[in-house]
Amino acid sequence: MIDVKGITPVKGGYFLNTGTRHFVKLVDSVETLDMEADAKPLRWDPAFQPEGTNVNFVAVRADGLHVRTFEKGVEGETLACGTGLTASALAAYHAGIAGTEQAGRVSYRLQCRRGDWLQVDFQAHPDSRFTDVYLTGPAELVRIIFISL
Repeated sequence: MIDVKGITPVKGGYFLNTGTRHFVKLVDSVETLDMEADAKPLRWDPAFQPEGTNVNFVAVRADGLHVRTFEKGVEGETLACGTGLTASALAAYHAGIAGTEQAGRVSYRLQCRRGDWLQVDFQAHPDSRFTDVYLTGPAELVRIIFISL
């Protein structure tokens, strides 16, 4: 993943760019969200214009971070978003939510909407920069064939 150069607190959450623009908001539960009603207005909020932003909701649980993402372009919820999971881990760190630290690296375990568990590891710097960022976990290659009639 790319290095991240800062996080901006805004609208009760955090805005950052992990390869694309993401707004991350910590919530008590991701299960009860209505993504159309809760995320879509933030995706189009004037604070994020003219490009808009992806919107991630993150619940902190004992087993890790649970994440739901509304993606711009798709204009709806996706089952997984690598840059969104990464943004969620970095925002959790910035918010003071403890990850696992070892040898100067920070690690978070995250579950995407599809149910898969992934891990984000990075080097955190005091000036809100994040370097050496890695996302690991299962991936599935989907082949789509378009036929023109």
